Amino acid sequence: FAAHAATTDKVFDSAEDLVLWDVTGREDVVTEQMSAHPYVDLSAGDLKRDPFDAHAILRLGATDGSAPDIATDIAVEICLDHADARLRGAMSRTRWPRGDGGIDLQIVPSCGAALSPGAVAAVAGGYAFNVDGQLAVGDSILPTGSGSVFGVRSAYGNYIDPANPRYRAHTQLAGVVSAAVGDDGRSPSATDAELARFADDLVTVVPVVAPPTLDTFFSGGPGAVHIYGLRAPLPLGPARADASAPT
Repeated sequence: FAAHAATTDKVFDSAEDLVLWDVTGREDVVTEQMSAHPYVDLSAGDLKRDPFDAHAILRLGATDGSAPDIATDIAVEICLDHADARLRGAMSRTRWPRGDGGIDLQIVPSCGAALSPGAVAAVAGGYAFNVDGQLAVGDSILPTGSGSVFGVRSAYGNYIDPANPRYRAHTQLAGVVSAAVGDDGRSPSATDAELARFADDLVTVVPVVAPPTLDTFFSGGPGAVHIYGLRAPLPLGPARADASAPT
């Protein structure tokens, strides 16, 4: 389908999603106890059939099937859905058109999560990208770096609010050299994705100047823009183990 906008639903309900505390007397707040979390049928995989259905994977590029080589498959996996391997768990059931599919860009927005080694579902030459508004990552609190982050080889950028150091956030990128095998990473016959080594300077941080009305919009300071591959753009396609330079 051709569309300018699309949505996806989150499958797994987490403590970050809705208000947990008692709101007696308030009629304008929906609590987690009041919610009915939507059921998403993944028995036939997670490829979208309609822009506004509950599934997670959509194809950009050739919408008429005439040039599959220029199509890009993108999937959005929200927070706990990634920790519970929603996309990887449904990969063998996903009915790709013409059998030529696979996730090129796995995008993971979260609040208190990082990329999980057993949940990276992108194809060889693809990427998994995480942006999180609750924690910083890495062996030490550095603005940028690369290495193992909770068992995932990746490049990352951190943000700490200068006015309130308790407020932290990060971005994280993993490049896939060879795709994961098997839907269930806990199975003895399964293997997780092999990930690329990135240079420490892959991430460029661009500071954001706080506007005078900042406190009416953002609780965590002005933030920053993280650019991956500004000096050497990262290609989509077959990757090599050392991804410090384009292939």
